[in-house]
Amino acid sequence: MTRSVRKGTKRAQTVSEIQELLARARRTNIGLMHMISLALHLGLRRKEDLMCPRDLQMWLDAPMHGESSIPLMRGAKKARPRDAGMVQSNRQDTIEAIRSALTYCQEHDFELITGSGKALKSAMNRLKALLRRAGMVGQVSFHSLRYTYALTAASEMLDCGIAPYEILVQLSESMGHGPTRAQMILEHYCQPIKIRIEGHISLP
Repeated sequence: MTRSVRKGTKRAQTVSEIQELLARARRTNIGLMHMISLALHLGLRRKEDLMCPRDLQMWLDAPMHGESSIPLMRGAKKARPRDAGMVQSNRQDTIEAIRSALTYCQEHDFELITGSGKALKSAMNRLKALLRRAGMVGQVSFHSLRYTYALTAASEMLDCGIAPYEILVQLSESMGHGPTRAQMILEHYCQPIKIRIEGHISLP
């Protein structure tokens, strides 16, 4: 099976770009703003983000009980549940993002984006339209938030002295790729800091 080519098609967003994006999203749709914030802090895919409202209370409970990750149960690619790791330096911001999204969903029938007839396909189509309105296309599409998350997490772990290969494995698992895609994580998601990792690892 041919895998999709990611190199050069997406990139992590800068702090100023994220601030501007959240402001545009707030003007476009509040539910979209919450989705962007959750994806930014947890590396979620669109479908995972769209389907998470019923699990937000569980997500909020996890860090309150000392957990360093949240259990992702719905919308995962190939229906593979996983634990999405939190960037520890952003732990409080992550908790606040989950709490704010939960409050919003409690007031909106536990939906972040509502489609016609409450169908998932309709909600996804509406989400795509809202993303275009918010300027999330091309290199800075919704998927770029996963790049931003990965780069932030990898940089933090490197600064903490965690072994580079272990970082790539942890990121691969946290982002739903399983433990065997370290090379892909390095070449695509961690490309901007590749120089900090290359030479310190021997990939299989």
